[in-house]
Amino acid sequence: MKIRDFVLENSDRLVEEFRKILAMESVSAENRGVSDVAKGLQGLLDSRGIESEVVQTPRHPIVLGSLRKADTEKLLLVYGHYDVQPPGDPDLWDYPAFSARIVDDRIYGRGASDSKNNVMGVIHAVETLLAVEGGLPVDLVLVLDGEEEIGSPSLPEFIRNHIDQLGSSDAALVADSHVDNEGRPELWLGLKGLLYVELKATSRNKVDLHSSLGGVVENPLWSLVELLGSMRGERVGIRGFYDDVIRDEGLQTRWITRLLESFPTKESFEEAIDVKLRKDLGYREALRRLYFEPTLNIDGMIGGYTVEGASKTVTPSESLAKVDMRLVPNQDPEKIFRKFRAHADQVGGGAVEVRKLGALPSYRVGAEEPIVRATRSAMKETYGTDPVEYPTSPASGGMAHIPTMLGIPMASAGSGPPLAHRPNEYITREQYLKGVELFARIMKRYGSD
Repeated sequence: MKIRDFVLENSDRLVEEFRKILAMESVSAENRGVSDVAKGLQGLLDSRGIESEVVQTPRHPIVLGSLRKADTEKLLLVYGHYDVQPPGDPDLWDYPAFSARIVDDRIYGRGASDSKNNVMGVIHAVETLLAVEGGLPVDLVLVLDGEEEIGSPSLPEFIRNHIDQLGSSDAALVADSHVDNEGRPELWLGLKGLLYVELKATSRNKVDLHSSLGGVVENPLWSLVELLGSMRGERVGIRGFYDDVIRDEGLQTRWITRLLESFPTKESFEEAIDVKLRKDLGYREALRRLYFEPTLNIDGMIGGYTVEGASKTVTPSESLAKVDMRLVPNQDPEKIFRKFRAHADQVGGGAVEVRKLGALPSYRVGAEEPIVRATRSAMKETYGTDPVEYPTSPASGGMAHIPTMLGIPMASAGSGPPLAHRPNEYITREQYLKGVELFARIMKRYGSD
């Protein structure tokens, strides 16, 4: 029996098991349901003969699984995350976010493509290989994270505390990627780093005042507007922000040329990733910025009176903003934070409080590492087309701690459409089952490389 034969013969059961986990809430940011899903996953692992443990952390549990019965010297670490983003406004969903409802072959639910589909796809891939091959081609350790959507704050300590189980891994595979809107799998060769900060300005008056006093009292909103405005331009306006960025114009040109072969026009790229790019940016420049440049982004800003359609004249007493920076290789989040804070102190006169909420390292992997070759080959076999390869993901993730702390190469793969964090997130039945095949083939090819 072949991998695809087993998956198709068991497709109804596999999809229903996926839907059962999809219907369970696991919103890490709001402390909803995460532990229940961890226990559910442990039960699924145990039923496949995978030794498992729910490891408690200060926030949410990490599920650790291990299956070391292969006649091979290779140990593959597979990382996935089972927590999800908050669904947001329920009125934006056509179906309840945790209904796992099937409509016209689409399975709707928060986590359908980010990333319960990939976690369950890996578990079902292990079952497939055990049935088809009689065993796994590699020894396997699974790390299923319940905190990825909040920056994986417990992952570094987890790695340190479980170095005996993880430290001998030869490579890692992140089960957290997508298939683009043209049906081509995406192969990311890295992650950007992240620095996330909160800015808070408070008036000495401590209470909101009549707006007639706006010219003679402090306005914390103006303090943040002026500070954030000083950071924006064609380049981030923080002294020393680019000091450690490594410039390799030849590498950038080669990658952009490859991307243009996959997406010849700006419109084709926008359609593939389902995003509209800035009109004032040329296509090549947009690609360069997306994959090779660090960024500074305002995530949100509040203060004063904001009721839509109503009016109230007020000078606010407090304002708050959240800002994230995506960093490129060789940029240290801690160094960037010190420079950010120094800039805020200089421009804001010490009146703006700066708080670091999160930081993640960047990571790049070589295109010819065995785990990357195995992933590329398995993608082509599963989808019948070469993957679209990217020099890095423009996003960040706590999984970057795995290769940076363990010193091993890491590839990534996934099965769903690029709908992460959006309303009406879904995956098709066929896409889910293809994902099971994909993960099974990656393990098989890595074991034989």
